[in-house]
Amino acid sequence: MFLTFWLGWALVGLAAATWLFAWAVRSRQFDEARRAALLPFDDVTPQRPSFSRKGRLHLAALLTILGLGIALTLISLVLALVPR
Repeated sequence: MFLTFWLGWALVGLAAATWLFAWAVRSRQFDEARRAALLPFDDVTPQRPSFSRKGRLHLAALLTILGLGIALTLISLVLALVPR
């Protein structure tokens, strides 16, 4: 059971990483990689971004998923270390 859980957890992580990479390619996140390297030399002071309600909701969802992942990992480690 322990091995099955970890293999499943690894497959879920791999699927999530693959989906995120595909999303980044589709949304053209890598198109201006050279421009990002030159941003420190830009004279324009960037505006401070303001978070909208939608942005705060996305951040809350991301933090919730992160917390669940950490909690499930810790629970599985505790269960693995407790002698039966």
